[in-house]
Amino acid sequence: MALGGSAPTQPVDNDGRVNSVTNENFMRSNAPPPPSVALRTWKEVVTGIDRSQTVVWRSAVSSLEYASQYILTSPDARRFVEGHMKPVISILLDQQSSKIGPMEKQCVEESLRIAVTIVAKDLESKITVSLGDCKVLDTLSQIFNRKRTYYKGSKPGWNVTYSGSPEVRMLMVNEFESNGGFLALAAYLENRSNVDTTNTVLANQHFPPSDVLQQVLNAIQEAVPANLPDNDENNNVSSSRSMLPSGISGVGKNRNVSNMVDTTTQICRAVMDYIDKMSEEELKKQANDALNRIRYALQVIYEKISSIRRVDTIAFYEFWRKLTLRLITSPSLPLRLFGWEQVGELIDASAEMKPPPKHFLVENAGRTFVNGVYTYDGPTDVKGYARPGGDNTYVRKIPKAVSDKDGGGKTLTLFRCTMRSQQKWWFLSEADEEQPGTDKDTDYYQHKSRQHEEAEPPPRGWMTCRNSGIDPPPMLQSSGLVVPDGEEYNTLEHQLAKWAIENDVIELVLGDSVHREVVSRSQSLLKFLGGMCTKDEEVSPMQVDSVLPSMDTGDTSDKRNAFPNAYCLKASHLLLAWKTCTSKADAAVSAEVYQVLVFILPSIPDDLAIPLLSVIQKSLHDGAENDKHDLLPEVAEFCSTLAASSPNESGENGQMSGNTVVKGMNISDIVRQEVLKLLWAVLTHQDAPSLKSYDELKCFVTRELRVDQFGKNHREGFLKSCQVALLANASINDCSLLNQDGEFLALHMVSLTRFILEACPRDQAEFLVT
Repeated sequence: MALGGSAPTQPVDNDGRVNSVTNENFMRSNAPPPPSVALRTWKEVVTGIDRSQTVVWRSAVSSLEYASQYILTSPDARRFVEGHMKPVISILLDQQSSKIGPMEKQCVEESLRIAVTIVAKDLESKITVSLGDCKVLDTLSQIFNRKRTYYKGSKPGWNVTYSGSPEVRMLMVNEFESNGGFLALAAYLENRSNVDTTNTVLANQHFPPSDVLQQVLNAIQEAVPANLPDNDENNNVSSSRSMLPSGISGVGKNRNVSNMVDTTTQICRAVMDYIDKMSEEELKKQANDALNRIRYALQVIYEKISSIRRVDTIAFYEFWRKLTLRLITSPSLPLRLFGWEQVGELIDASAEMKPPPKHFLVENAGRTFVNGVYTYDGPTDVKGYARPGGDNTYVRKIPKAVSDKDGGGKTLTLFRCTMRSQQKWWFLSEADEEQPGTDKDTDYYQHKSRQHEEAEPPPRGWMTCRNSGIDPPPMLQSSGLVVPDGEEYNTLEHQLAKWAIENDVIELVLGDSVHREVVSRSQSLLKFLGGMCTKDEEVSPMQVDSVLPSMDTGDTSDKRNAFPNAYCLKASHLLLAWKTCTSKADAAVSAEVYQVLVFILPSIPDDLAIPLLSVIQKSLHDGAENDKHDLLPEVAEFCSTLAASSPNESGENGQMSGNTVVKGMNISDIVRQEVLKLLWAVLTHQDAPSLKSYDELKCFVTRELRVDQFGKNHREGFLKSCQVALLANASINDCSLLNQDGEFLALHMVSLTRFILEACPRDQAEFLVT
């Protein structure tokens, strides 16, 4: 270029912006070509890989350095990167870090560092969809894969283990971020998730495959810290670099937590948008396991950032429920079954995100001053939600004016402690003023919790501490939720219940396309909806009107959201289930429905269980008396399923064995009475002795009679019905009116009379006979 001449300008559009479509061609035409040594190095590496899948240590580093320098300007560099960078990285990641020397380790880690830089550059150059796909994301997937040998090591034998270098992987995640990789990836994915598929040119561009998305999301979810700094969602809170996760630490030193999370959520939203727009055929082509792993990675990310991105977390659960509804309504059975697996996952995840109770009432403790109301004293965010991951501690302060005998001036705590065994136990204690939470605390009661009891204090199963406690141990009852006023009925569990009821999910299970595998997988949902019947505390209409304006949903027109237990299992759902059993559908389907009904019976409220049992008993009589379809087999099968599910710790045929305590179903006494009425109706049916389960049902009746506190009354009532039937038969004087069926029924009632007498305790049997 002559002295004083102007430099070539980049091509621009009419609005003055750089034209991204022709910019790369401009750069190529004005950039110097790679030197011959670079071309020779690339050729050597390509030859080694193509011939023997090997690469020289130094050559790997050199070839990638040249590629990084010329990737945006040289077609030769791009051909090398897109064709051979992945195998180079794969060979290096197959090495055992504990079995190679310092020089070799340096070559591996330097090659990985350069490779993530190349991917970041290529992503930035391909952000615009019209520039085509980034074809080296599969290399990034390899580098982020925690299962690669270089990271995790190997175990060639039971007594030999080679350690890996997992820290290198997180260093590469950090390097990718430092080079603007995640920011570029966010824009890259966002543009492709919003592609208009009716445009034939853009439709040819591809969103990254599921294995790449999975590894990227896994890297992000491991890099996001478990406890982010508390802040208002609408404000950015500056943070030092040391507060940021090692992987997502920001571009430069001035990034803050909010910007880091913004990038993370942008990537996640793009992935969700892409999945949301998948057609039925595209969903069929996706491997269910791969889609589930992506969903799980998204779940972990959003749960980690929920304290500062609550709205985004709620949006993720909305996406998850929407995807699940698409799956369970799909004509494809594999997709429907996968969808029902997601329903179970949704129930568990929503329960884990449940806010802790606001109060616990401790009562019945022998150390009387321990009894009382304990109030949540754990960490909360600026809006009043409990901070995820915090220790749920509850405190009760006894006024000093109370006498010393009654604990005056004491501060009692209900808290969870991690033991040396890593188990989490709950304690009711008086905290030491100088060293709370240590052996210096005065412990009154403790609960050795199992894993499912670690989230909040269990209501029962407490034990008395020997030194300071006094029997009996207490019972606990929770109340309220640690949420802002008006959000008590808007938890993820409430949103899930509303989704299920409004979309008629139960009707989908038991509708025209009923399938036994679907029914089997629906147990958890019916049990969950049954539990939602008694989930909430009752409120007055005045309280409802006061909380409506403050609800986060933005829709105050539907007052049903503000009422307790608004969305839950209904009697119509249970009646539909029984109708399915009696419709003479596939026997396998009916068997699954029986299992579902029996499974949820202990968890549904009495006002649902009793009508169900009454309808089942009524259908037995109606079918026999009206000469309709005989429902004895269906009713007997339901009772047999009940019997099979009931704990049986008694001796043979339901008799007591030594001092063994007979355990019955975990149901209320009033429901047990309805079960006994149903069982007796089956046993007194004239065709009952022909049932295969006849003896099993008799044993079941014996057990339940021994458990029921009104068993004595039931035995007398059952015996009375036998007496009435026998007297009615004996009163027939005209032999012409007697028939074989009548005689058979009389013999049947004699047999039942003996059965009831044998089920009676000795003293009651003697009283009834004499």
